Amino acid sequence: MPHAFFLDEQHFLLQTQFPAQTNAAAQPHFDLVPQGQTHPLRQFRRRHPPTLQPARIALLASSVPERKFELVLHVARLTTRTLPSAPDEGKPFLGDLTPPWRLGEQLRIFGVEIGSRPFKLPRMNILDELEWRHLIEATTMPPGVESGKPFALPPELAGRSLTVYAGFDPTADSLHVGSLVPLLALRRFQKLGHHPIALAGGATGSIGDPSGKTQERQLLTREVLSANIAKVKEQTRRLLDFDTAVNPARLLDNATWTAPVTFLDFLRDIGKHFSVNAMVAKESVRARMEDREAGISYTEFSYMLLQAFDFYVLCRDFNCELQIGGSDQWGNITAGIELTRRKLGRTVYGVTLPLITKADGTKFGKTEAGTVWLDAARTSVYKFYQFWIRTDDRDVISYLKYFTFLDAEQITALEQQHLADPGARAAHKALAKSVTDLIHGPTATGEALRASEILFGGELAGISETTFNEIVGEVPTKELEKSQFEGSGKPLVELLVQCGLCPSKGQARKDIEGGGVYVNNVRETNLQRTVNCQQLLFGKHLLLRKGKRNYVVATAR
Repeated sequence: MPHAFFLDEQHFLLQTQFPAQTNAAAQPHFDLVPQGQTHPLRQFRRRHPPTLQPARIALLASSVPERKFELVLHVARLTTRTLPSAPDEGKPFLGDLTPPWRLGEQLRIFGVEIGSRPFKLPRMNILDELEWRHLIEATTMPPGVESGKPFALPPELAGRSLTVYAGFDPTADSLHVGSLVPLLALRRFQKLGHHPIALAGGATGSIGDPSGKTQERQLLTREVLSANIAKVKEQTRRLLDFDTAVNPARLLDNATWTAPVTFLDFLRDIGKHFSVNAMVAKESVRARMEDREAGISYTEFSYMLLQAFDFYVLCRDFNCELQIGGSDQWGNITAGIELTRRKLGRTVYGVTLPLITKADGTKFGKTEAGTVWLDAARTSVYKFYQFWIRTDDRDVISYLKYFTFLDAEQITALEQQHLADPGARAAHKALAKSVTDLIHGPTATGEALRASEILFGGELAGISETTFNEIVGEVPTKELEKSQFEGSGKPLVELLVQCGLCPSKGQARKDIEGGGVYVNNVRETNLQRTVNCQQLLFGKHLLLRKGKRNYVVATAR
């Protein structure tokens, strides 16, 4: 009889088949078994002779990249053997289990022990995960009869994997931080064993969604749309696992099924299922129609039908039963639910996520410099990191729930630290690091941290030119002729005045004598100090500072 063991608390059972006594040196065989199946457990003694040779096992950590797990072998004499944790995502993790095993041994993962009885692996409810993070704005899910909650997974969806999709219109060559809520929600679904679909709007993007817009969108050419879709695909691959054998993500383009449909066929097969009265009543359409100056074109008015068509096709061809999107997508989502019911006779569902706002009333994802993009070519990693580190104190705990995969215990601990000592900014640092790691990777995050530390007096030794260039735009700069630094160099006193850090040479001398002047973040007290070409960073930059926060970058041209 095969054994079944807990691989992780949300995903799989691990079924093991061991070699017979006559072939004791052979390696055991391990298979991943779908969640929800019941398997009896037996004591190892009944299956394994104590002379079984050392064996190697392989565990696959798929779809839980941040989750470390350990395999603990409990033996009768109350000793344990622990295998190393943190395998690479999607790669085999090999560890040795050294026999002989003894009667009463069990395998435990995440502290959950399995006894010698049939069991069914529980699955964490994705709605519970979204709810505690305050990520559910509205849903078509029915109320929970047993739980008493305002919504719950209906019986036909509970206890099994779902296919869920979110759409992203390629209106630019990069997604922005506002796109992260639905994109990270797809990742949350995948981490809990569900099947995510990221849908690029090759068709809908050519029309433009009127939701949340007061004016008509500018139509993009097919060439621009294609280029944008290619960029968006790269960014979704950073967050979703397309290679796992268990529940791989899919990346689709709705132009695949929309472009071949003729206008007449679309009107006959899809348009006839929509009442203009109902479409006009949708908030995204009604608001535009009430604005006599802007109004709404027939093109954008038709957008709802195209998105509804997507849901219908995804349900028909990919068994997709759930759509998620921003709260401004409610009308489009419910239109797709109704079309699917009419065309397929199936019930599908929708969940809307909140549109993130800032405590000061300004729009999330915007800075004085403009939109914060996910593409480092449009928003540098340093500026991306700074966007999160500068989060309003009133928003930081909410953003930890929205934008990170830290669990409730970790976020609660950060909240307590934040309340006890807001100046330490522990929550802000955790938020900035977590999100930047997700989007740009730990190495790039490390570079952004180095750049940040420079503006707080950090050492410049070993800093790369790329990292230093990140801060050049953050402080005042002064261009100087490089000839001024040739030979014996330029007196520091004159530099301080020329760069605007001191109003006069007399004040510059006082500041130097007082220990308040720094050259490349090194305090300088020598009144006779000069700066020559050898002191220029990367042959052209000089970082001057007076006091704690007054910086100027002098650049030699």
